[in-house]
Amino acid sequence: MICSRHFRGDGVHSPFVFRLINNIFRKENEYYIYDKVEKIRNTLLNDHHEIFVDDYGAGNATQRRISGIAKQSLKSRKYSQLLFRLVNQANLSTILELGTSLGLTTMYLASPNSKSRCITIEGAPQVYKKATTIFQQNNYTNIESHCGNIDDILPELLENIETLDFVFFDANHRKEPTLNYFYQCLNKIGTKSVFVFDN
Repeated sequence: MICSRHFRGDGVHSPFVFRLINNIFRKENEYYIYDKVEKIRNTLLNDHHEIFVDDYGAGNATQRRISGIAKQSLKSRKYSQLLFRLVNQANLSTILELGTSLGLTTMYLASPNSKSRCITIEGAPQVYKKATTIFQQNNYTNIESHCGNIDDILPELLENIETLDFVFFDANHRKEPTLNYFYQCLNKIGTKSVFVFDN
């Protein structure tokens, strides 16, 4: 926990934590990508088409409006842009996201470096299809999308990855699967790897 004095950077002795506070947590600059991705968010929030959603984490399937998925599942502007700044601070080659949803966070993760490899996995086929369409329409050529159960896809993916620079865990939020994914990814860390867990 960081007290209010330390949140301003006062009294922080670690150069890493100081940079984290001042260059990432407190950064107020507007990046060009913010408006672009937030316009896509607004479009999704007003899209009332229905799609079929399989939820591997909850073990059920439902018919849902895209607007409802966007409202419930997408990360807020604040946290999406925090993830962007985390990735933007380093020269990352390989980014992995577990849980694409409609792809808003994916675009934030892929935007800092168009030459990076941003890999994302989504379990629901129609949600995956919607996200990949959005990636294509917005010329995200560095996003590599996969559809299916993470339990099946992740081990094979990791066989062809030397180092994971950044991993965003945002899929099955139960303890046992999350720990399983974590330990698999842990075998691929480098000296500057960053893991971020949602919920």
